[in-house]
Amino acid sequence: MEKCLFVAETDDSNAVSHVWFRNEQGLPRPVQPRDVTPDLLSNAEFFGAPAESISAWLERFVRDQ
Repeated sequence: MEKCLFVAETDDSNAVSHVWFRNEQGLPRPVQPRDVTPDLLSNAEFFGAPAESISAWLERFVRDQ
């Protein structure tokens, strides 16, 4: 299973404002809806904010696309 990393940017109130994505083959880049899959999320590492906050932001991001 592929390992990936979701890195949060936060605003002045420490709320997640954007998320970057990096998989095993690439450099970090802005997250895209295709990056938010159950398989990737189940084996992901999270950095920059609590995993729950990043996951909630990702759910809203995908829903709003």
